[in-house]
Amino acid sequence: MKKFLLITTACVALFATPAFAAEKVAEVGPWLIGKEEGLGAGACFAHISYKQSGTRFYIGQARDPNNHDVTAWSLVFRNDKWNLLAKDVEASIEIVDANNKHKKWNLTVTMEKEGHGFFVWVKKELIDSMALDKNGGRFKLIVNKHEVGNCSLDQSAAAIRAVVNCLQNYSPPTKEAKSDAKPEEKKDENKESSGTGFFVAPGFVLTNHHVIDECRSMWVKYPQYRKVEAYVNSRDATNDLALLSTKLPNDDVAKFSLGPRLGESAYAFGFPLAPFLSKEGNFTIGNVSALTGGNDDSRYLQISTPIQQGNSGGPLLNDAGAVIGVTSEKLNAARMQDYYGDIPQNVNFAIQSAIVVNFLTSKGLTPKIATDQARLEPFYIADAAKKFTVQVLCIGEGHKKAAAG
Repeated sequence: MKKFLLITTACVALFATPAFAAEKVAEVGPWLIGKEEGLGAGACFAHISYKQSGTRFYIGQARDPNNHDVTAWSLVFRNDKWNLLAKDVEASIEIVDANNKHKKWNLTVTMEKEGHGFFVWVKKELIDSMALDKNGGRFKLIVNKHEVGNCSLDQSAAAIRAVVNCLQNYSPPTKEAKSDAKPEEKKDENKESSGTGFFVAPGFVLTNHHVIDECRSMWVKYPQYRKVEAYVNSRDATNDLALLSTKLPNDDVAKFSLGPRLGESAYAFGFPLAPFLSKEGNFTIGNVSALTGGNDDSRYLQISTPIQQGNSGGPLLNDAGAVIGVTSEKLNAARMQDYYGDIPQNVNFAIQSAIVVNFLTSKGLTPKIATDQARLEPFYIADAAKKFTVQVLCIGEGHKKAAAG
């Protein structure tokens, strides 16, 4: 058996481009989230590179090509210094959590052709043990009885959630779909659509990623003024957020509250179903129904506040007029009817303000945090929302209908 080449065990995270041909879709702390078509019926990966050791680590989820409802998890370890061309390679991984508790897993590995890494399918229980919060733990990689990595799992829980969300929203093209496509199903590059956004700083408007995803051009406007062109500054498809830059003068900027409470009032302002409904905007009232979204997704709030297509990207406000979320999705009632035999009512979702503030901060902005929590009458909240909320106009295939469930 060829001797395994031992390398330094220190692992310091470094942003890097994955070695496989994956399309980057997001960044979560030190992790890159990517998708690719080369495995199963599509796959998504969280990737991190540890600078000092040179080890590259991937956590992946792939869809079964024969049954798209079935998925499987995998881990990939790579290092250009490794020599793994021997027939017999014993590997194990030991997860160390924030309380210094250890759990060891033996791995049945598949070596890569060049001998610089290996691939292993793993059970969901192993992935769950790796899902640790910030500074929450690390893993030890042991190959042929040598510890070759003692690596941080900083923010791995958020990265794993991003992988799940990536695969849920990813439908790779198939040959059958291409051959059966009808002329009328082609993208309409001149299609006009409308969403909502709001100022988070002078010159910067926040909205949903799905509102502007495939726009060829876009504008923002207050109802009483002419539209002004806007451009994509930053985007986060995983969390459905986009930051636009514009020269439209703003009347005010939103303030955020980071502590939504179950049952508190939730007010939405936006421009739904344009131009059928009022061009001055619509203000609706409901409550925070749950502090998580579908499947307990912690990025979302569930709200009873009525929203329609076109509300997407607008502010969700509390009794003090502070933003507690960004309206994003309404439950797919038809799908729920088919699955449960019942039509759900008043089930909508908004992206939590903490996710939004983190996104804006990572892009160099300093969001305003509300300090005054005095309750206001709804008409005062509506007046305040009008000052920083704008309509987002899109030419192209933007503003896809977002539905959960």
